[in-house]
Amino acid sequence: MSLWKKAVSVGTSAALLASLLVTVAAPAALASTAVVSVGTVARGTTSTNAATFTFTENSVNAFAGAGTLIVTILDSAGGNTLSFVGTPVVTAPGSLGAVSATKSGNVLTISTTNQDPFNVEQITVSGLKIYANLAAFDGSSAATGAIRATLTGTLAGGVLSATATATGILQAVLPAGAATVDVNVTSACNFVTSGNTANFSDVSDARTITVGGGPTTTGVQPIAFAAGTSAHAVGSTVTQTVPNCSAGIASPGTVADVVVESTSGATGVVPGEQNQAAGSVTVTEQTAGYIAAGTLTFTLSPANVLFSASPSVSKTGNIGVGSTCNLSFDRTSCTVTVSAASTAVSSVTINGIMLDVGAGVAPGSAVTVAVTGSPAINVAIDSDKIATVGRVIVGVAAQPTIYINYNDQATGLISLTEQGAGFFTGGSGSNNTFGLCLTTGESFTRLPYAVVTSGDLKLLSGVVGGTSVIGTANGSSCVYWTVYTASTVASTIEIRGVDATGAVLPSGPLAGPRLSVPAGLQPGTTQARILVGLRVDVLANNASAFSSLVSFATRAFKSGVVVTALSQPTIPAGTTDSLAGNLTISETLNGQFKPGQSICVTILPRASNGVRTQDTFLKTATTNDLPVITTNSASGLLTSAVAVPGCGSQFYIDGPFSTIPFLPNPGASFRISVNQQSFGGTLGVITIANIHLITTADAAAGTVLVDVMGDVGGGAVQFESVVSNAKIGVKPAISIGAVSALGVNPTSGYSTKTPKVQAAGKYITWKFTGGAALAGQRVNVLKAVRINGAWGGPAYLKSAWADANGIVTVTMKASAGTVLNLRVQWPGAGNLGVSTSKALGAHWK
Repeated sequence: MSLWKKAVSVGTSAALLASLLVTVAAPAALASTAVVSVGTVARGTTSTNAATFTFTENSVNAFAGAGTLIVTILDSAGGNTLSFVGTPVVTAPGSLGAVSATKSGNVLTISTTNQDPFNVEQITVSGLKIYANLAAFDGSSAATGAIRATLTGTLAGGVLSATATATGILQAVLPAGAATVDVNVTSACNFVTSGNTANFSDVSDARTITVGGGPTTTGVQPIAFAAGTSAHAVGSTVTQTVPNCSAGIASPGTVADVVVESTSGATGVVPGEQNQAAGSVTVTEQTAGYIAAGTLTFTLSPANVLFSASPSVSKTGNIGVGSTCNLSFDRTSCTVTVSAASTAVSSVTINGIMLDVGAGVAPGSAVTVAVTGSPAINVAIDSDKIATVGRVIVGVAAQPTIYINYNDQATGLISLTEQGAGFFTGGSGSNNTFGLCLTTGESFTRLPYAVVTSGDLKLLSGVVGGTSVIGTANGSSCVYWTVYTASTVASTIEIRGVDATGAVLPSGPLAGPRLSVPAGLQPGTTQARILVGLRVDVLANNASAFSSLVSFATRAFKSGVVVTALSQPTIPAGTTDSLAGNLTISETLNGQFKPGQSICVTILPRASNGVRTQDTFLKTATTNDLPVITTNSASGLLTSAVAVPGCGSQFYIDGPFSTIPFLPNPGASFRISVNQQSFGGTLGVITIANIHLITTADAAAGTVLVDVMGDVGGGAVQFESVVSNAKIGVKPAISIGAVSALGVNPTSGYSTKTPKVQAAGKYITWKFTGGAALAGQRVNVLKAVRINGAWGGPAYLKSAWADANGIVTVTMKASAGTVLNLRVQWPGAGNLGVSTSKALGAHWK
């Protein structure tokens, strides 16, 4: 994150600012160096004030020729977590030659090219602020406390003092007589035996040091003091002038702790409207307990933007806060009461923010929130924007239908109109980039153009400005443009597609970006996000960019797959084998079926009071009971045989890809796969026949519903239809007519005349007709034979199935002298009894 972006919050208290000014006004001096401190710099921010470093020769000709002075700053723990910010300004006499100063990170280097051997010379460097790292921004945080500064370089000896002050605190009572006492050393340099006398803060009592051991790892140095005139209490400060042991110079500032302010979900709001949703604001501690018991206040900007109502409050960690941010009387701020500081790092968020925006608020204004605390807190701003005031007017000229699984399709023209001149800015301005990101799965067939149709706005085209510029891709579904110069007259931009030659389309309702729509999408609106802001924000599609969703087309299937039940026979409850009607699945456009597509056929359960009960099952125990799949050979369409069970997790009872976890019952579903799609001009048709059903004894009367679903495998058109190819109920009696004729399935000659006389070894054909009620039903064929003038039977001959028209056909031949008659009996009439046809006789001679 840019150092300049992380500024100290304007919520910094007046008292804190005052303390900064006091610090700056009292520069610290160390021999021939002087430092004006920046005051306090909060972590994650750049100091408000600049430091000044002044270096004066200790004596004439102390600068022995050209050389360098190098200032290095570290945090209080010695970490490299600080950096200089700004441009150093050098003030120095001409005798030093061409003096320059450069900064790099935490190092300031001053270089001279000459010297004056007869006069004391002085160098002053000003204009540099200090930035302190914060882990949330930079990966590591500066330690709080005084900033350390050291001076090195070839000229350092000419300005550093030859002596320093050793400072420590007595750890035990020092009597008036000679004694050895531990001293906690608080300075960079230790006490020495060969130095000046030591003095005490409580009573003037200069004493020589006869033994001065080095400090232990705890910083405590045992010191043997000579006899003095007074005793000194524990905690008294002792000092001694000693040879300078370090390159330390005065501290240029102090690092302070901080909270981080961040926002999320920034919205667009409109001038003159109330109760408009905005983003949320979060304040996060970096150290547990930094936010003390008291209050946090959140203040809106700019003027005439007000809170509509009190936002709600949430938290992480164990900080004690209320549930509501209480509004001020003028509704420009709200305050959260902090009842207890945290013992674990915590955050406080105000959310559910609604805004009333005055009619006079300038379009393009950012609505920001400043956070202050009582007691005062430092605030590092990651982001503070919660809304943007109506930036552009987005228009869509038309909403045409575009088809799934088709490419290069026209969409509605999109226009962007500035609410005022200069809203879009050139160069590095805040609104220097705008973009368009598809959000619903489509893709640009070719990159669109942005065309300025009114006003004098210019867009970046290569290295110059233009009014018709092709977009730059940002990933697979986003495109953006950069502003070259701002407008002086409110301007309008149209986003247009291009034709197959690359020429931009002329303006018109359907001149929007040309889109390709993949096979896997569902019907619905085509949507895109309009983004306006800094280039970095637009490219990242983040909350700092103004955004608006637009819809500029509607997706649909051009033509769907049609599922038809060819008949709906009645089957009884408790049947162990009843034939359902055939099904057909038909294309309406070539290529809707694709190799790899799976088609699932499911008998739906009965749903009653939220309970799903499976009443009807497939009979698949033997090969002959499996459904038979055929296709129209002229189309070239081919499928697999039936797989039972076979419907995978992509098929749910409530529709393909449903989120309701009810898989098809394994005993009530089967699957087929497309092996080859149709080709040429003939559309593919799949016929499913020989569907045998079993029903439970308590199956409810009514239609049997069959769900037929196709997935998108191989890029096929997804489909789903529910049809009925059977119904459960009590079968009515059927009137079954009977006719016969000579020959094998003759086309004419049928009558009710009996018996029919036929030559030995020749065929007679019977047709028994029951109409639609008998369609798909199984009947028993009964035979009676006359032997020696007496009739036997009728006895069961075989079973047969009625075709889709309710006709049962039986063909027989016999030897000479055979006399018999045939009839059919349908055993499925329930309480009405069986239905039996009239018997028709035959005589072979």
